[in-house]
Amino acid sequence: MLGLLFLGLGLLGFTPFLMAAVYLKVAKVAFPTKTAPSHRLVAFALGVIVILGIPAAVQAAASKAMRQSLADIASEDTSLAQGGVDRLRRWSLVLDLESSHGRLLERDRSEPTGSHRRRLSRVDR
Repeated sequence: MLGLLFLGLGLLGFTPFLMAAVYLKVAKVAFPTKTAPSHRLVAFALGVIVILGIPAAVQAAASKAMRQSLADIASEDTSLAQGGVDRLRRWSLVLDLESSHGRLLERDRSEPTGSHRRRLSRVDR
């Protein structure tokens, strides 16, 4: 009640409900009930595939790239490690590189000789 009295800010909370009512009205006009139920089911299934499938596929590919890159960077081969760093740079828009940096530091601390750090310094120039 106080929000309604204070410059009408409380009314902004009702905006999503009003928009939902508008979308429902437009949907009823756009999708008449005379269409066959199978067509609506196919449209629904395609919508679910697009909305959930594309992000899931991108996430799976990004996770695979992250795992492979970390394994390559931890390897003894410098060219393989360079490929892992390059792969991480290509996927930097969708990967959380801060957490992967933490994983690399944990690996580095577990190696008593610090050889991992020397390999990384040669690769990441």
